[in-house]
Amino acid sequence: MVNTMPSHESEKELSISNSVPKAGIYILDDDENPVGTCQTGLLWLGSAAAPPPRASLYLPESTAKRYKYDPFEKNGSFMYNTGALCCWRADGSIAYLGRQDEQGRRVKLESIAASMEEASFITKACAIFSEGLLWGFYSGSPNVDVATIKAFVAERLPEYAVPSKFVFRETLPLKPNGKFDRRALLASVGTYVASSPPDTPVEPDLLASWILEKEKAQVYIREPERSLAGSLKLEGDHLVGAAVTVTPPASAMPPAHLSSEKEMMQAVVTTPVVNSPSKIELPGKKGVHGLRSIRHKIFSLYRWLFSFAFIANLMGMVLMWKFSKAGRGLQNACIAEAVNLFMVVLMRQEYFINALYRVACLVPTSWPFWIRKRVANIYHIGGIHSGCAISALVWLIIFTVGSTINRPDVAVLTVSYLILALMTAMIVTAHPAMRKKYHDSFEMVHRFAGWTVVALFWAQTVVVANSFREDTVEVDANGVIISNYSSLGSALLKSPGMWLLSMATFSIILPWLHLRKVTVRTEFMSKSAVRLYFNYTRNPRPGTAIRISTRPLLEWHAFATIAKPGENEFSILIANAGDWTSKQIEKGPSKMWVRGIPTSGVVGITPLFRSVLLVATGSGIGPCLPVIYAKKVRCHIFWSAPNPESTFGPEIINSITECYPQAVIHNTKTMGRPDMVAMTYRMFKESGAEAVVIISNQKLTQLVVYGMESRGIPAYGAIFDS
Repeated sequence: MVNTMPSHESEKELSISNSVPKAGIYILDDDENPVGTCQTGLLWLGSAAAPPPRASLYLPESTAKRYKYDPFEKNGSFMYNTGALCCWRADGSIAYLGRQDEQGRRVKLESIAASMEEASFITKACAIFSEGLLWGFYSGSPNVDVATIKAFVAERLPEYAVPSKFVFRETLPLKPNGKFDRRALLASVGTYVASSPPDTPVEPDLLASWILEKEKAQVYIREPERSLAGSLKLEGDHLVGAAVTVTPPASAMPPAHLSSEKEMMQAVVTTPVVNSPSKIELPGKKGVHGLRSIRHKIFSLYRWLFSFAFIANLMGMVLMWKFSKAGRGLQNACIAEAVNLFMVVLMRQEYFINALYRVACLVPTSWPFWIRKRVANIYHIGGIHSGCAISALVWLIIFTVGSTINRPDVAVLTVSYLILALMTAMIVTAHPAMRKKYHDSFEMVHRFAGWTVVALFWAQTVVVANSFREDTVEVDANGVIISNYSSLGSALLKSPGMWLLSMATFSIILPWLHLRKVTVRTEFMSKSAVRLYFNYTRNPRPGTAIRISTRPLLEWHAFATIAKPGENEFSILIANAGDWTSKQIEKGPSKMWVRGIPTSGVVGITPLFRSVLLVATGSGIGPCLPVIYAKKVRCHIFWSAPNPESTFGPEIINSITECYPQAVIHNTKTMGRPDMVAMTYRMFKESGAEAVVIISNQKLTQLVVYGMESRGIPAYGAIFDS
């Protein structure tokens, strides 16, 4: 039934325009008479000659309550009681005050359990709604009283979501599938879970209050009933409520007789009313303005690690300047170059990165949260990579200048200046601004110049070892002086730089030993997305990515792996984001080059938390899917994308909603772009998650991460350092 069809402008309050022809909007009191300005009444909607729905014909009591003949039209049409409490404003708009009936709030039982598990004295918790009571079962310390637990939960949840009964159990019984046995828990306290809906017909509003307790763990809790006595709440010169602008019928809209809205409010009895705001209000950011940005933006963990690596090298330079013996300073500088080069390569080595993530994720969720949220920053190790790269360049400058001044060896100087030129080009193109603007050039320079630098470092190591070889002089038993000239081979074996360079070279070669061209199965999802399936290796762990290419020497592209438990193939999701991706979507490749192994990324930190909020935009849902499929971490999902079902296919939508029915999927084409920071904050608070993980573009990722961290919420997202 359509009563109004207004146009809506973005970022303005929703409003209702003039009624469509032969339809009306009325606000009536208990006697079904029009109410005056700022007087509370029930909102009725008129519809010409529209009979009650067929389903309501079998519910005579409900039909009589909800549908009545429209007394204002006199043409036999009906009007419908919405059950909403509203009142006319002086400007002809309508303020929404709440509900008179039993429709209420939705509460996720898993969120209640997660809030209980935040307490140090609770190890496991399960929330159950049965027979009008909300139960909180828990295991852990038996010496904590119920009042303490209730106060702890009340600090984190609204009053209506705090369990009425808390029950301690040494262990919570589990089903064979690992989920809590809710029936056994309720049976232990003499009650049971409803397992089927009522057999007799009930009206829709009452049916909404009936609870079907399943693993979806979603419960409907009623709001208290409200009478028609009361009105809007005045805040300053404004009325609280979601306003809807209408042109009321003359019979239902009395003339205004007071000069201002504030006078009208003072003339009536006010009752506080809680409503859902049209815009989500964010709390203020923590800390002092300016210092807050320095802390969260400038002094990020990435930059702290960069500074640590660089300062450690500066200390080495000072020590070398003060304590190096004559002639040893240049040798030490050459060794320092090798040390930093090895660290630069190691911080980008797939096996080493995976090992770091595995060790990090060994931290159990029972450990203090402050430890886990810091360990989760493991993906910032790129700061060490950058810091050591800059340090290697500084050491190289010191060595080159010193060699130029003190030891004018042509071979040493030639190699050193070549390395200096190439490393300078690599570092300049790797600067974030240059890398973003000329990404293809950055990749080419980083790859080919990097390989050349490694080869030249080998040449430098050899010529330096040869240049600094020392003769040994011995005197035999007869007093004859014997001069032993050390060989180049022995000099290299004694050189720490040679061994460090060997390990760095092996780390670079290792991923290329996995280079192969594999068969790809293509699933065309839409004109904007394609899904590629692989089976060349066992299914990767959640939170990993592979690199694929059509020209292995020139370009590589990383995509998150999507693996379902029990299946013998995994996939990647490619959305249109440039020339290369558009070609793959258009052609649908049957073969693709791969190298290295699936490498862990930011989503790989989710096992460190009991519950996480996964935020994704567009194809960013891809990295989140394996975590959702695995069901090892309690997840809450907020996905914003243009036409998600038609773009990415119903299979992904169904998989998300099947695993997590409470997932929020926002269609930006029909609903507009959401306020990502505000929505993320609200969902974080409502879900009871411990942390936020976002997969999106660089600008939005940085916006959401800063928006959460500046309000004291742990948030993690890609740092886009490569």
